Amino acid sequence: MMSTLSPVACHRQWLALLALLMVVFTAHASAPKEAMVCTNEPRTAWVGEQKIRAMFNEGQYAKVFFKISKGNCYEFYAIGKDNSTTEAYYEPVTMATVRFNRLTSDVRMESLTPTQPAATPAVKRPL
Repeated sequence: MMSTLSPVACHRQWLALLALLMVVFTAHASAPKEAMVCTNEPRTAWVGEQKIRAMFNEGQYAKVFFKISKGNCYEFYAIGKDNSTTEAYYEPVTMATVRFNRLTSDVRMESLTPTQPAATPAVKRPL
């Protein structure tokens, strides 16, 4: 059963995903020596897509994008129901987590040194 989202919430999710994809592709474009290779095993030895989707816990996200990377990794990009964005890479034979990054939509500034007063939370601007 699909939940209906308001146009504003849907717009925010797409903007969050776009921001995540821009960060991911910019990072990979700027560091070509860091090409991530998960396996060289034939695809017949890989765990099925349904099992890796279940392991990723696809149900906790509002939108999930799945693909196989150039380095033979199972790759997920997802928007959480709380508007967070997630990027995850899994090794397709052992299902080991290679990389898992989650960015929350609640961005707070942190104090740089213990002697400085704590920074106030950033003001959220409407999109």
